[in-house]
Amino acid sequence: MSENTQKKKILFICSEYAAGMISFASTIINAVADNPDYEVHSVVVSRGILSYQQTLSSKAKRNAKFIECPTTKIARLLNRMYPIQLLKTINKMCQLHNIGTIHCLTAEYSLANYFKKLKKRYTIYFTLHDLQPHEAKIKGLKRRFFENHFMKSTDKNIKILDYIVTCSHSQYQKLLLQFPDKHIYYHHFPSLITPLIATGVDVCPELTGKKNYILFFGRIELYKGLEYLYQAFVTDEILRENILVLAGHGQYSFTMIDDANIIKINRFINDSEIAELFKNAACVVYPYISATQSGVAMLAYYFSTPVIASNIDYFKECIENEKTGLLFENKDSFDLSQKIKRILQDVELREVINKEQKKFLENYTQDALAKELDQIYNFI
Repeated sequence: MSENTQKKKILFICSEYAAGMISFASTIINAVADNPDYEVHSVVVSRGILSYQQTLSSKAKRNAKFIECPTTKIARLLNRMYPIQLLKTINKMCQLHNIGTIHCLTAEYSLANYFKKLKKRYTIYFTLHDLQPHEAKIKGLKRRFFENHFMKSTDKNIKILDYIVTCSHSQYQKLLLQFPDKHIYYHHFPSLITPLIATGVDVCPELTGKKNYILFFGRIELYKGLEYLYQAFVTDEILRENILVLAGHGQYSFTMIDDANIIKINRFINDSEIAELFKNAACVVYPYISATQSGVAMLAYYFSTPVIASNIDYFKECIENEKTGLLFENKDSFDLSQKIKRILQDVELREVINKEQKKFLENYTQDALAKELDQIYNFI
């Protein structure tokens, strides 16, 4: 870009702060911030340890406005209905820096009632994470209220906004058919490798001295099919001689017997612990029964950890069976147990997977992501 060429300006909005959302959004912001053709600004909402402070690059932080979520339940509820600080900050930053383009990266449920007004002033891109809700075991009136709010907000956002972005090719195809009058875009799912994840050296205290375990990593949710991994492990005598690690916070939807070889780390896993968690694993298993898009396979690739996943559409997009990993028949615990034993016992297969994972990662560099996003923002 010549010195006389004006930089493209964009404001990223990240109003949700789940761990996966933070890594997802930060990777995108960092990639575009590194592009010399862009002037990147962002408004990010954090809550305690769920913070963008350590995941945004130093360059991205220069023009970032950090908002801390209210601490009390009532204040957080009111903030979801009327996010006054977020709205004021968006308008102030756009006016101050003459920004006409906004990209919402984290579903932005709280802005659903305000997008009609905002789109009159700005061009708004909206990253859609899930066109259809995942399977979930919803307990309690409060949880039901929020789940209903999230689903209605997503539907409203899709209806109002004209520029929809997805990282799932199968969802991209569905959106093209369902919304022919909208501008639909696709880019690869970001790697989720934040600087702290890449350089982390902390070992989970629960795993001190433990290596070559079978790993599941991620928040515990019904749609992730953990019961099938559990059944595969406890019903196979060979697998039961190994250690199964279930790393992630959440409520299990099934009952497990006490077993010294099953280690549950039911808490938030710090970014600084992720590298050693994957490097010390014999393999990582994702027994999801559904998924729209996810970056978990890329974590395995980055740390050269053999990955096994169910053969749902999304994993078939990012895992090449017998090359970058193994796919098993969805909801089939026996097939899963056989695939895990292959990984544990077949040295040549592990070598092939390691080699192919490195090749696949070439599509997931920051430069590659920045180029894809630049094509999406082609008229800025």
